[in-house]
Order: sequence, then structure tokens, then C-alpha cells
Amino acid sequence: MTAIIKRIFKDRYISLMAYSIGGIVLVLMYVALIPSFQQSQLQLQEVLKALPENLMKAFGMTGVDMSTLEALLAIKQYNMVWPMLLMFFSVSLGGSMIAGEVENRTIELVLSSAKSRVQIFIAKYLAGLAYVVIFVVSTTLCAIPLAKLFGYSAVTANYFTLMYLSLALAFAIYGLTMLFSSIFSSKGKVFGLSGLSYVAMYVLFILVELKDSLDKLKYFSFFYYYNINDALLYNKLDITSILVFVGVGLISSIVALIIFNSRDFAV
Repeated sequence: MTAIIKRIFKDRYISLMAYSIGGIVLVLMYVALIPSFQQSQLQLQEVLKALPENLMKAFGMTGVDMSTLEALLAIKQYNMVWPMLLMFFSVSLGGSMIAGEVENRTIELVLSSAKSRVQIFIAKYLAGLAYVVIFVVSTTLCAIPLAKLFGYSAVTANYFTLMYLSLALAFAIYGLTMLFSSIFSSKGKVFGLSGLSYVAMYVLFILVELKDSLDKLKYFSFFYYYNINDALLYNKLDITSILVFVGVGLISSIVALIIFNSRDFAV
């Protein structure tokens, strides 16, 4: 198992660095631009008043003072941009773990080792999960030292709450991606289905906020449970959200293992 984990770390570390640095640079940009945003606060509020109230609520803009660092990052970075980065990273990583091996015709070589299928899956799964954890931790907690670098005060506890919520979301996304990767023999199918699912969740989240008749559908979207404002602005962590994300991640991961262990990988 150790050899498999080391190989995955060696093959995928560039992707991890690229996504993590990209997420950190975006946070750095917003921290550096705080004075500009604070100066244009009044003009921005006038623009927001012209938007539909439900749309503002969907994007977390209702009753938020955007002059603070946490509010700015919640709306500009962690509301939409960061979840998309997480999804792209998790899908590219998970899709390559199994479906990528099948597509490249290297899965039989992996399965021919002395390790059992369960051991192989667990090794791949844990290596990928470690990468996801590193990405989440680095791109959420980075705001604390960056704020100090520019002389701003950051509410440290709020960023740790954001990290916990983000780790739970990442676990659910990674679990689903590994499930798709265990089912399909092409990275393209994994990328396509995963991407379509997550984009559909986001669109559904927006539509629910705009149309009251669709309210019951909100429970099918990850974005309903990923409440950025509660975490980053008010240091609140909803236990229901954590349970949903962890539950989805665990069930998807277990089913993925069962499929991987019983699937015919003849290529």
C-alpha cells in the first residue's frame, strides 16, 4: 500500500501545487484589494439594491457589510469560485485514480500486484483524500497569515470553522467522484458526469432562491448546506450540513469500494 501511495503522490503533486497556489493567489488578490473595495462600498451597495432580493440572498449578499475581510472573501472567493476550484481538483484527481488507469490500460498491472483489491482501493483512496485535505486546509487558512502580512485583522476562529465545513464538502465531492471513477472506464465520462452533477446542483440552488415553488428541491444541492456566511462571518457550523456531507462521502466511498472489488477490469 505504501508503494501505491508514494507513486500517486509523485505523479499528482504538480496538480496539487497548481490548484493550491491558484487558490492562495486568489485570496492574496482579494486581501490586497481590500482598500479599493472599502472605498467603493457605497457605490457597490447602490448597485446591489438594484438586484432582486432573492438573487442577493442566493449569493450571500443580504445584510452583509462588504468592507470587512471575512465578508469580502465569503462573497468573492468562497461563495462560488473556491467550490468550483475544489470540484475541478477533486474530479481530476478522483477520475484519474481508477477510470484513468482503465483508460490508460494500466489497471491490470496494478491489480497484478500482491495486494488485494481492497488494499489497492484504500491506498488510492487515502492518497487522493490526503491531497484534497491539503488543498482545503491551505486555501482556507491561508487568509490568516495573508491578512497579517497586509496589516489587517482576521477573525481566526471563523476561518477554522470555514475549514471544517469545507473539509466536509470536499469529502462528499471526493467520495462521489471515486464512485463515478469506479463505475466508468473513461476519465471523460467521470469528468462529464461529475461536472454536470455539480453544476446542476449550483443552478438548482439559484433557481430555488428565485422561485419559491421549487423550495423542496433545495435539499438535493450541496450548496444549500454549504453556508459560507454562517461559517466565515458568524462562526457557526450547522451539524446537519456536516452530517449530510459526511454521510454522502461515506456511502459513496463504500459503494465505490464494493464496485471496484467486484468489477471486471478486462481491457
